[in-house]
Amino acid sequence: MALIGNQTVQVERVYGGMMETQVAGSSFNVTGIPPWDLQMVWPQVGELLAGAVARNYGEMTLQDVVNRILQQKYHLWVAFNEEGLIQAAAVVEVRQKNRLRVGHYVLVAGWNITKWMGCDELIVEWAKEQGCDFMQAFTRPGVTKKAKALGYKHMYDVIGKPIGVLH
Repeated sequence: MALIGNQTVQVERVYGGMMETQVAGSSFNVTGIPPWDLQMVWPQVGELLAGAVARNYGEMTLQDVVNRILQQKYHLWVAFNEEGLIQAAAVVEVRQKNRLRVGHYVLVAGWNITKWMGCDELIVEWAKEQGCDFMQAFTRPGVTKKAKALGYKHMYDVIGKPIGVLH
């Protein structure tokens, strides 16, 4: 169940091996959202992800994210609190990188990060079922520090500079 505006809606939970579970030690449920249910959660999810998209230097827009979810290139995961309100969202892409198949967090956003970071466990299990050997995310320094508690290690820094007109 998800609360969208003033309406409680049932979200379909069966999609490409995506699972739903209670996050250990918290009051959060996390579930994969199939593309055909995107419109039910997008008003809240889009609002959550807008800040992360705004910090990506024009690499993508929210519409790009929607398009890739609908094309099943990106996979949306949502954490709900016990009232059914969306508290966090993660967009994950499965990539082949040379010798490794990687579950890549494209975007992650939400409130009270320390309460819902345990959602990673379910997403990792799903990524294993997709044949992934590795999980990765490009993060800001504060998130990198918090992710260490989940077994993530700082690997390298990504730097960039604009050299053309960003659209």
